[in-house]
Amino acid sequence: MSQTLGDVCEAVALLDSRTRRRLVEIALENGYAAKDIAAIMGVSPAAVSRYVHESLSPSTETLCRMIYGIDDETRTRILVEAAQTLWNALERLLHAIPPSPDKMMLAEGIADKISIILAETTIYNNKKPTRDNLTQILDTGKAEQA
Repeated sequence: MSQTLGDVCEAVALLDSRTRRRLVEIALENGYAAKDIAAIMGVSPAAVSRYVHESLSPSTETLCRMIYGIDDETRTRILVEAAQTLWNALERLLHAIPPSPDKMMLAEGIADKISIILAETTIYNNKKPTRDNLTQILDTGKAEQA
């Protein structure tokens, strides 16, 4: 893994609460028991249940503990989902805001966060994501998950 925990957690901090809850669901779908996820996250099993079934979402720190406490395959699935969410937000942003230097700086910042997340996955293979190849990398990740 090429990035630091802090870099990935900074990128994860951009995720909305629905996506954060979905990332916990992915870990459960990949065979982790709620009590095991709770132990990794440092929360109670009841908190994990609330993440999945209610409107409570894990904090950035709690979610990062889970991401780094699970196996590589599940981590890749979770991080591809996170990167895809950020990519979709970036595409909406690019279409919604008139062209400007500020827009491009913001877009490049989000693209950098996506690169940081993808660097932690097994599909990344040390490729440097660019705006031109991010879609291809994300599509590869989705295909590997299928």
